[in-house]
Amino acid sequence: MLLTYREIATREHYRDCIQKFWILDNNLNSVSSSPQYALPNGCCTLAFISGNGISLTFDGHPIHLAAGIYLSGQITRKVSVVMKPYSKAIMVQLKPWVPSMMTNIPTNEFTDGVVSLKAVNSPLYETMANLNGVDETVVIDKVCDAFASCLHPNTATHFIQWAFNNLQKGLINQETIADMVRRSGYSQRRMEQQFRHLIGPSAKEMQRILQLRQVIRELHHREPTTTLGELAHRHGYYDQAHFIRAYQRVLEELPSAFMPDNYLLPVTPHFDFLQL
Repeated sequence: MLLTYREIATREHYRDCIQKFWILDNNLNSVSSSPQYALPNGCCTLAFISGNGISLTFDGHPIHLAAGIYLSGQITRKVSVVMKPYSKAIMVQLKPWVPSMMTNIPTNEFTDGVVSLKAVNSPLYETMANLNGVDETVVIDKVCDAFASCLHPNTATHFIQWAFNNLQKGLINQETIADMVRRSGYSQRRMEQQFRHLIGPSAKEMQRILQLRQVIRELHHREPTTTLGELAHRHGYYDQAHFIRAYQRVLEELPSAFMPDNYLLPVTPHFDFLQL
């Protein structure tokens, strides 16, 4: 049984910090859902889980999340998702710089992992701990209200916003990380320190993730006549072999084996970090 997947757009006022809301709903089913995979996309996720919970597998390591509120850091490989019977998850997809505006904990401590929101930001957790986690309208309204006072931008988070804007522009213009470093005023070493502390993965790894998501979007909707070599060239890979290696690193299979129903793919076909 595949999960019921839905998306809810973010109100314009909050698009600087929330990419979108997405819902995994197994609330009316007496059996667990079939496994599907979430993929890296450059965002982090605030998860409101109700019912019997959700099972995730990160790189072969299973974890079970009971009902509660959690923060998932950046993921760098596909993650298996199974919803337990009579369970629901309301996900808040956060822009990459938002976790560092919520906590002083280095975000690399929960890369490819999940932590309780209480451990990351106890006041925010207490504000939302008693919400009806089944009602997405209640959760969304409260998240938007709470974020107005709990996010604290600073020079470092402004830099990360700038960096992700440039990573996205760089994919279009096929620029390198070195090009971004030259424009930033930071040294290469300082930039990598900022990414490790505020994001988790390095700038280069984030660039690879965003690049791969562009290809997966096209794989999902491509014409049958489009070859893998054409995809690789169009998205800035050196050649088809380079693309296949990058793809296998994250999805653990060949691009020719791609089956959209195996993945939790977005309804809205973009990963836009450019500021409106």
